[in-house]
Amino acid sequence: MASLWSSLEKDVFNPQKKKLLETVRVWKTGKKKKMSILCVVVDTFRPMQLFLVKVKVDRGEQYKIAYRWPLAELKLVDGKTLNQANLRAIISPEKQVTQLMSSIDEALAEVARVEETLQIYDELLGSVKQQMDHIHRENSLLHRIVSNKTKLMDEILFLTTHLDLSKEHCDALSRADLSSPSRVRACIAAAEALSGCMNVQIQPGYRKLQSVAEQLIMFETLKQNFESSFIGHITSIFELQGNAQVPALGQPIDKLSAPSHGLHHEELVSYAPLMAWLRNANPVLFCDLPKVYAQNLSRLYDREIKAFFEQAKTFLLGRRKGKEPTTRLLSEIFSCLEPELRGFLDICNKVHPFGCLQVLATLNDFVFEMWGSSSALPSSFLNSVLGNMLLLAKSSFNKCIGTLCKEIKEAKMPSKMKGGILPSVSRFEEFVDFSEEVFRTAQRRGELDKAHLRLADSVFSSINSLSSANLKVNTDMVMMENFHHIHCFLCQKKIHCLEDKKREAKQRYSEHMEKYVIKYLGQPLEKLNVVWHAMEQEFIRQYQEFEDLIQRCYTGSGIAMDFSMEDLLSYFNSITLSNM
Repeated sequence: MASLWSSLEKDVFNPQKKKLLETVRVWKTGKKKKMSILCVVVDTFRPMQLFLVKVKVDRGEQYKIAYRWPLAELKLVDGKTLNQANLRAIISPEKQVTQLMSSIDEALAEVARVEETLQIYDELLGSVKQQMDHIHRENSLLHRIVSNKTKLMDEILFLTTHLDLSKEHCDALSRADLSSPSRVRACIAAAEALSGCMNVQIQPGYRKLQSVAEQLIMFETLKQNFESSFIGHITSIFELQGNAQVPALGQPIDKLSAPSHGLHHEELVSYAPLMAWLRNANPVLFCDLPKVYAQNLSRLYDREIKAFFEQAKTFLLGRRKGKEPTTRLLSEIFSCLEPELRGFLDICNKVHPFGCLQVLATLNDFVFEMWGSSSALPSSFLNSVLGNMLLLAKSSFNKCIGTLCKEIKEAKMPSKMKGGILPSVSRFEEFVDFSEEVFRTAQRRGELDKAHLRLADSVFSSINSLSSANLKVNTDMVMMENFHHIHCFLCQKKIHCLEDKKREAKQRYSEHMEKYVIKYLGQPLEKLNVVWHAMEQEFIRQYQEFEDLIQRCYTGSGIAMDFSMEDLLSYFNSITLSNM
């Protein structure tokens, strides 16, 4: 029996995770009595269930399960009602039947007890699991709180460290006392510390924090107030230096000398760090200071130069009496002046193609003003030198205009050009813009007016030459667009000597437009973008104006337009392409 039990457990029920509770041998009635084994088994996992299993033995003494019935649902075995009578018929020995039934009852009771115990354990484990889950959540929450607190402290330390300006620096900037070297150094240190605070990179969201916003507003207020005070102080220094008295002429002197400005320079050197700070903090205000300096110091230099030459006259008149020419003496004293001026004029021509314009405008007014003065002699040394320089400047100017006219006339149309403004027209506009700015305050502009007319003739000839050019687009359309562009440009400039050219440009524009419309009536006026181009330029001008206002009024505030210049140009370009 022990061998049978072991074999059944090992070979049949253990692989199926069943536990054997009881066995009994049974024989089928009839001539051939075949033995089978009825077994009571139970699952080794929950939910535990009892089964009645019929096992057959084959010829090789191998056990195989023939049938299996859940004991709780068992009513029929081999198609017969399973009751006590049938069970006795199957299992002949009554003792074995009684033992089997008793074992089944015990097994059922044991299963019930085990299930009840497992249920209690399951409830206890469920409670423990809930508690462990709660503890895990609490630990996770605590860890997150500690992590957030650490990050918050780091950010607070960063802000309080980098956005903190000492009271000493605040007081120095508020007072803006620049009356002594030590106080200037204090203001320099305070301004640099302020820049360090304002240049700290912080997240955009931090600017919404009240304390941070108040600190940034305080920085901006200190910066603007100190800028105003510093500019006022440095402007006062410029004005004092510009109004400085030139030493009056005294007794006859033995040697000519120009006044020294060493003290003026030393006075300004101490403010160099603050000037560098202002250049970075507010470039717009910084760019205005050189103009203020030039306006004030030019008055001082004017007086000193006049006084110097008065001294030279006195020196010469005192040393040279009789019939010895003053011009010869000045020529000996200033023998290097004319060569240096000639060299300077050459450098001006090399530095900028139109550099001779500035020299011509300056010399023209100065020489004729000096010649018109009753105190100046036409044969004086200075008149002679400057007259020679004026002639040289006119020669350089005429040569420049001749070269430009030739360049415009000989300009070739790009092989792939499909229309638009010609390079010769753009070159003409460039010269007119530059020259008009140079001669804006000039009293004499005869040479410039002649040059304008020569260049205008060259440009008109260049446009007219398109009629014989082999263009990929209609010639009348290109000529119409360029003459219209020139007319609009001349209307804007309002140059008196070019009024006839302006009317001629309008006439030529109208003629070519009429030819183009007559020839291509019903077809789109391709590339006629004059009005659209004007709208684009106006938008760009207003955008730049608003950007300049923002930089002037809200420097360092982070305020900017919602779109950039590139976005604006891309927008206009996309519309132009969509209508081509």
